[in-house]
Amino acid sequence: MTGFYEEVMTQPSKLAGLLEIYKQEGYETVREAAAMITQGNHVYFAGMGTSLNVASCILGRLSQQVSASALEAGELLEMPGLLREGDVLVLISQSGESIEICRLFEQIKRRVKIIGITNNEGSVLAKNSDLALFLYAGTEESITNKTFTNTMAVLYMIESVINGKDLSELEERLYSAIPVMEELLKTGKEEIRQWAQRLSPADVIHFIGAGAAAVSLAQQSALIFMEGAQCSARAFSVGGFRHGPIEICSKQHRAVLYLSDGKYMEKILNLAREMQYYGSEVVIVSNQSMDFGSHFFVGSMAEEGFAMAGALFMEILLYQVASMRGVAAGEFHITNKICKKE
Repeated sequence: MTGFYEEVMTQPSKLAGLLEIYKQEGYETVREAAAMITQGNHVYFAGMGTSLNVASCILGRLSQQVSASALEAGELLEMPGLLREGDVLVLISQSGESIEICRLFEQIKRRVKIIGITNNEGSVLAKNSDLALFLYAGTEESITNKTFTNTMAVLYMIESVINGKDLSELEERLYSAIPVMEELLKTGKEEIRQWAQRLSPADVIHFIGAGAAAVSLAQQSALIFMEGAQCSARAFSVGGFRHGPIEICSKQHRAVLYLSDGKYMEKILNLAREMQYYGSEVVIVSNQSMDFGSHFFVGSMAEEGFAMAGALFMEILLYQVASMRGVAAGEFHITNKICKKE
């Protein structure tokens, strides 16, 4: 067992701890963040890697209330005129010390309000933001795992307040994922290993998402499978895959499809069946019951809960694929946890 998997095993308890802390404070900082965003002109979510991928889970939901977009923090550095007075910048960084984050503070010079979301309370990001929200995920030394789910949970809280939803309903949806996650760790490992074998040799894997949470999971899967299993990987939306990349379908092709919203059921099934017809090895991971042989049913739950449990499936799958490929799952070999090079 690698350090990565040991951290993955703490994911349910770290999510529960985060929810309890924010509940005890009455979601005060979450409400402050939501107020800053709604009072601003445009809100930009910026981060690198995981810290950018998480934003996909709420961008569409925010669109009816606020003008919002997401981009790489490094890309933002190259567009100094993009941020205007009155805008709000949500900077996301697990460490709060990534080089792009540090440089952005030098460049922005307080033209905009900054909300920081980080796991490091003593970081540059935490100290220099107008408002900081913390992930309470504990130490994370391997590639991203528990900070991914905890960041999504915090973003879902902010989105719920902005859209006038009852936070107690979100609590219930997120808490409902915890026993599912615990069961995956207890009994799901062997079943997921069988899916890993079907994806063999896993030199190249494509991840395709249908639904907001599913897109975040696809993007994150591509990132961590490159980092942690040394696979060549890429993420797509259903439409994005159809616009050209579908030509890669063959007996050598491997793909994981995530479905987090039932309204996309027909779309994802049509694509999966077409891919199988052309020879691709495909598995669908979802919170929806369906008539499809290559399907891992995480459980019947809301999209927010699926985001948590689906992330754990993704990480266990990575562990199994890496083991199959003779790679120490989730360990850095070239870079490290905090990137200090541009």
